This record gives sequence, C-alpha cells and structure tokens, in this order.
Amino acid sequence: MTNFDIFDLIYHLPEQIEDARGIAQKIIPPAKFIARLSSIQNIIISGMGGSGIGGEILAGLLSDYSPIPVFTIKDYSLPKYLTKRSLFFAVSHSGNTEETITAYQQAKSVKCPVICITSGGKLLAKAKNNNDLVVEVPASLPPRTAIGYLTIPYLVLLHKLGLVKNFNQAISDTIKTLTRRRDYYQAQAKLLAKGLVGKIPFVLSFSRLLNPVATRWRQEFNELAKVFAHTSFLPEHNHNEIEGLAGPSGISKLIYLLVLFDPNGHPRNKLRADLTLKITKGSFYRVRKFYPDGKSDLARIFSLIMQGDLLSYNLAIIRKVDPLPVKQIDKLKELMAKR
Repeated sequence: MTNFDIFDLIYHLPEQIEDARGIAQKIIPPAKFIARLSSIQNIIISGMGGSGIGGEILAGLLSDYSPIPVFTIKDYSLPKYLTKRSLFFAVSHSGNTEETITAYQQAKSVKCPVICITSGGKLLAKAKNNNDLVVEVPASLPPRTAIGYLTIPYLVLLHKLGLVKNFNQAISDTIKTLTRRRDYYQAQAKLLAKGLVGKIPFVLSFSRLLNPVATRWRQEFNELAKVFAHTSFLPEHNHNEIEGLAGPSGISKLIYLLVLFDPNGHPRNKLRADLTLKITKGSFYRVRKFYPDGKSDLARIFSLIMQGDLLSYNLAIIRKVDPLPVKQIDKLKELMAKR
C-alpha cells in the first residue's frame, strides 16, 4: 500500500460510513437473541487500538442518549460486572487480536449475548462455530483506517435490538458533512502540519463527547506520523496537569496545543477552556483550536476525526515517513507469538 492509498482511505471515510451502514442493515438478529436483551444491564466492548476506538466513541455518544452503560475493556480479562445480563461485543479487525480473543472466550463462558465485529481470523472462525451474531467487515485495509466499519455497525445493530434510538438520520448527516468539508480539511491539514514538525502534539478535549476523538488524534499521531503525542480532558485537566505546565521552560518550546471545542459542551467547561488558555499562556509553542461541523453529535465527532486523521497523515508526509507500516507494533506481536 502506498502513501496515496492511506490518504485515499481517509478521504473516502464518508463512503466507508455508507458502506458500513449497508453491511449492518443487512443483518437480521434472531428473535431469540433479541428476547435475551429484555433485561440487559450493560454493554461491554473488547477491542484494542484501531479496533477499539469505535467502542469508546459509542460510550461517549450514548452517555447522553441511553440509560444502559457502555464499558470499553482493553485487556485480557473482563470485569466481574460482565454477567448473563450483559451484551458483549468482541471487536478485532484482523480477528487475531489475542486480548480480544481471550476476552471473547471469557464472555462465552459466562453465556452472555455476544456480537463480533471482524474481517476474519480466529475470531470469525470461533464466532461462526458458536453461531454468534457477526458483522463481517472488509479485510483489505489497516484497522486504523477502518473506523467507519468499526463504529457505525454498533449504532445500526443496537437500534435493531431495541436498545438505542434510530441513528440513521445522524449517519446521513455525517456522510453529507464529511463529503462537503473534506477538501477544506485536507487544505487546512496540509498547512497546519508544517508547524507540527519537531513538536509534541498535546490534544485537549473540551467535552465527554469529544474525549474519544482526542484519543483518536493521539493514536493517529503515533501510528501515521510516528510521533509522540499526549491527550488530556477537561475538566479533569484543571485538577492536575495544569500545574505540570508550569514546569521546565524548555518544554514549552516543544508543545503544540490542539484544542477540540464542543459548542454543545457544558458552559462551565467552555469557561474553563478560556481561563486555562489564559493562565497557561506561554506554556506552549503554539495553540490551535478545532471546531466540529454537522448538525448531529455523530457528524461532529467524525468531522473532528477526519481533521485529525488528515493532520497526522500530512505530518507523516512532511516528515518523509511512510504512514502505513507499524514496525514497532508488528515486532512486538512477533515476539509475543514466540512466548
């Protein structure tokens, strides 16, 4: 895969979202499966890296729409609050993520309802053998560029299962928003990436809805641009990290603050953001604010995700690094497989 291919996958995120919606809409959950969810207490999602960010997006999005709590687990073992009255999602794009497969087996032992989102591998084989509900997504792309396929099916399926409202209009709004704004996002990213060379991206989120987006930005700076990045969330940031910004003066020349603003966030957080930037003025090399587009929360989330993905991609190109390979990750997997 070439650099252009990575850009193409990012640029065509709205088409991917449309395709993901179509894939999920074709799935018909059995009546017996739906009946088991009548007394569901929580939704638990196992997914790592690019396969796990969709679960974090779902948790943030549903916190304002659903009384059913969503927990994302990024480890081998599952918490004790996973019971028969939990709905469990095992999400691994490759189907071979060892943490997710281990968690899947634990969920099966509890005998809770299970849904798998994957493109193949051991997880798909196990899911089919156990007659689990499966969302089979395309395999021919890196997990970090499959965010549409690894997020949208949650919303479609959970509505089919009677657990959340219909997000179809929000999905359409997201597709329209990204299609309309992507050329502007790319033009801006190309310009902004130049200022990030040799700097440490510090992504500060304005709201609970955007916290997963900040995490996504950090992950993409890591995986695409191959640079260290940091994230922090308001208002928690104001109770600890704000003091750290008064540390060694040399650091301020390296930190590029990227603030993700949510126009619908809590007004006290907006005040906190304004005051934080005022108090810490001089603690950063530069500060840049980013604003979402779209009418729906989903569109606002994905509009910022696309902005961050393009920024990371363009930083990789300017730094003359290939955004595709993840050599450190692959090396670790090789070493783990031998033990």
